[in-house]
Order: sequence, then C-alpha cells, then structure tokens
Amino acid sequence: MMRSDMIEITCTILEIRDKSIKITDGTTKEFPDKRTGELVEREVWYFLPRSQIESDEELEEGKTMVIQIPEWLGAEKGLV
Repeated sequence: MMRSDMIEITCTILEIRDKSIKITDGTTKEFPDKRTGELVEREVWYFLPRSQIESDEELEEGKTMVIQIPEWLGAEKGLV
C-alpha cells in the first residue's frame, strides 16, 4: 500500500546506479548543444535517490514502469 505522502510517476528507467536512478517521463525541453551552441530538443532526465523510491516491480533499465516517490521530491524535481 502506498503511503499518503507518495505520488506515482510513470517513467522509463534509463540507468540504475548504486544510490540513484536516472529516469525520463517523456518530457522534452530545449537545451544548448555543447559543441555548436544551437538549441536542440531532447528528453529531460531526472536523477532520483534510490532510498526515496518505491515500486511494486523490480527496477530494470530500459523498462517503462510506475514508481512511487515522496510528493516533496516530485515537486523539487519538477515532476508534478
């Protein structure tokens, strides 16, 4: 059962590290290209601490899944 202060995020797990994961929720944004300086649109990546993530499934790179994170973390990272 999900705690009341948790929110659900549908995301794709891009990378799993010892203490964090890198995800995308499909949001795109314009970023300057490091070589040319031109604005290019790409997915926004979010790094989340593994200690703050709950999931009914095992985390797996490349998988799209629903995870639960504290509402404050979602707000801090711009996911809500």
